[in-house]
Amino acid sequence: MTMVKSRKVGNSRVLTIPKELDDGKVAEYEVFRSEDGAYLFLPAFSNPFKDGTADVLDLRMTDEFAGVRLLDSEIE
Repeated sequence: MTMVKSRKVGNSRVLTIPKELDDGKVAEYEVFRSEDGAYLFLPAFSNPFKDGTADVLDLRMTDEFAGVRLLDSEIE
């Protein structure tokens, strides 16, 4: 287990990610606090529906079962 200490910077508390845990890929994190006081830091990913990248994506479902005959019990 790796321990980190918070330090005060201005009016905020800062946690430094140790070098052995940093993959260098994530710069922003979403922070959640549980009822028992534990903090969870999750990588922040962009939302394709908010940043416009979904405009070029084809999100339609394909019919993988085209031409397959359904039985009576599968229709309901």
